[in-house]
Amino acid sequence: MIEAALERGQEIPDVFREEPPLYPGEEFYLQAFNSLSKDRQIGMSIGPIPWSSVILYIDKKGLDPELHEVFEATIFAMDDAYIEWKSKHSG
Repeated sequence: MIEAALERGQEIPDVFREEPPLYPGEEFYLQAFNSLSKDRQIGMSIGPIPWSSVILYIDKKGLDPELHEVFEATIFAMDDAYIEWKSKHSG
């Protein structure tokens, strides 16, 4: 997104300028969250990422069984924060 804005001569949005650096491994969680967000139901408001989708993602990626609980907890914490942010910034 930043590259596209620069190519068009647009200013980079503040949200991207203020973005903290990613540490090793964090990009994996962001990519997973973005993929899993596509499975959420949207009606009158945004719904949470379904637990079943997280389990399927774990299986598809072949995550080490010792990481399953950490992965679930991380994705659901990210989802809770996203839903809270979204509810505050929606009209």
